Amino acid sequence: MTQDQFEKQLKLFEGYADYFYLDTVGEVTIGTGLMFKKVEEVFQKKIKFIQKAGFKAATEQEIRDDFKKVKSSIKGQKLKYYEKLTNLKANSGQLALEFRLRLRFATLEAKKYYENDILRDSEAMFKQFSDLPEDVQYALIDMSYNLGYKRLSKFTTLRANLRRGNWEEAAEQSHRRGIPFSRNKKIFDWIEQYKGNSSFDKSFENTGHSMFMDAKKSTGTHKIIPPATFGDRG
Repeated sequence: MTQDQFEKQLKLFEGYADYFYLDTVGEVTIGTGLMFKKVEEVFQKKIKFIQKAGFKAATEQEIRDDFKKVKSSIKGQKLKYYEKLTNLKANSGQLALEFRLRLRFATLEAKKYYENDILRDSEAMFKQFSDLPEDVQYALIDMSYNLGYKRLSKFTTLRANLRRGNWEEAAEQSHRRGIPFSRNKKIFDWIEQYKGNSSFDKSFENTGHSMFMDAKKSTGTHKIIPPATFGDRG
């Protein structure tokens, strides 16, 4: 799976709307899973809104009204439901940038989660996040994007199994509550596909590197680089 393919799948997982809607846990959200607990957080991001009818720049009060209306609505509805509730839509360019920034952060946090205290783990076969197969890296990034570091860090058994190449056990431990079955199944498959791949294990044991690193010498490293922002600022 390529970076572009992963990002496309992540957007399908998270959904997208340029207006406020409620996510599965009832938090006001916009774009690709950009969540806000308070309307003040929207203003901190300096996201610009326009009126759906008339295309005039939205006032602060209009943004507050849209936020409050969605916040007090019913969670778990189709996006069309929230589209009818709202009068504003956000700047698509800003939402795209926020997605890139959040994905970059989620990638760094997935790496932090995996490599935490790894020097103390004498049984770890895969010492670095980049040693893992690409699809396993993407599975952790998806979890990081969805859960955040604090909640992801509780998946300690998953991490232990990944470090040892116990793909089937790790896949079973990747299950999350509160998300669609299809998303859990996809992440399970991304990890479990390496079960019984003895050539992968032997390659790593013999060389200290995964077969993915060797296989990609001619096409580039398999290390996943956090997505750059526009101009890779910051």
